[in-house]
Amino acid sequence: MARAQLLARRKESAAESLIEAVRLAPEEVIGRRSTVDLVADVVAVTPVPGSGLRRLAVRCGLPA
Repeated sequence: MARAQLLARRKESAAESLIEAVRLAPEEVIGRRSTVDLVADVVAVTPVPGSGLRRLAVRCGLPA
């Protein structure tokens, strides 16, 4: 869902979907390279990432 939202330029929705996904199944988000890459992509295109997205990036080992 988050990838499609990002492709549709719905950055906030993509961030919210990722934050919800990590709440529901953290091992599926943090443990998958493709999902970590998606988190990095959302952070990269978001001018001022919110605190939830920044926390998720840190949990994924990315710079916030």
